[in-house]
Amino acid sequence: MVVTKRGWRVFAIFVVALVLLALIAGAALMLKRGAGQQASTSAATGATVSLGTVKWHVNGAFRAQELNGPEGPIKAKGSFIVIDMSLTNTANSKTTIDPAAVAIVDKDKHVWQADKIATASQARVYNGEPILSLFQATLAPKQAARVTAVFPIGAASSGLTLKIAGAKVGAKQDLLISIGF
Repeated sequence: MVVTKRGWRVFAIFVVALVLLALIAGAALMLKRGAGQQASTSAATGATVSLGTVKWHVNGAFRAQELNGPEGPIKAKGSFIVIDMSLTNTANSKTTIDPAAVAIVDKDKHVWQADKIATASQARVYNGEPILSLFQATLAPKQAARVTAVFPIGAASSGLTLKIAGAKVGAKQDLLISIGF
């Protein structure tokens, strides 16, 4: 069997077309798998991690059925997670934390946002150090501050992670901090 020059050209074009088709299909599959999913950085409570212009450090977290405010106990219905964080603005300009960027996510992908009133009940001065509400967290250039947030969650929730949405704080990835519940 003799193959002509024209036959080789047709064969080469066919092979190139197959390779391009495979590349396009692979790229489409990667886009489909990644659609709506942003890369993330994971950390544990106690680690300090930078996201955008803020360093995040979860000092601790606890479950509560009743919240204690400056005037005494506040009757709470349901279950809450109270997060104590230290935030540091690394920018040379003022940074305001967007509360909508911060959420609790459980192992079943349920998402809870911080409650403004419950969080305000936990903002106070502790041992001479002010603890800001997440809803009032505006940091001056290079300022560090302790911040609290209260999240109403499902009573049986487990596998809890604090999620900071990178897109809402000027970062390319999300930050996931395991809080140990």
